[in-house]
Amino acid sequence: QASPGYGPGSTFTIRFDRNTDRPPAATDAQVRGIVSFSASVGARLRGRWVDARTLEIVVEDDTGRIDYHEQGLSLDLVRRRRSQEERRFASLETLARFAEED
Repeated sequence: QASPGYGPGSTFTIRFDRNTDRPPAATDAQVRGIVSFSASVGARLRGRWVDARTLEIVVEDDTGRIDYHEQGLSLDLVRRRRSQEERRFASLETLARFAEED
């Protein structure tokens, strides 16, 4: 029996409106440290940055997922703690440009 919606191997592509500092996104914990879904999309996710504005998230294990066709699905960004040096700049890209100017 086919499952409605998505399953293992399905991808979510998130396009940001500006460049990001591309925090690590290879593991489930790292992905969930970047975004939070409004409903369960599964037990295990992995991600990769396509470019500075695009994060691709892959469902590896859809155990516990909710059929988003019935419930709807949205996501929020999770605030991550930045180092004191990072807080001085809008992004690591800005930090790198600033360092090059010194």
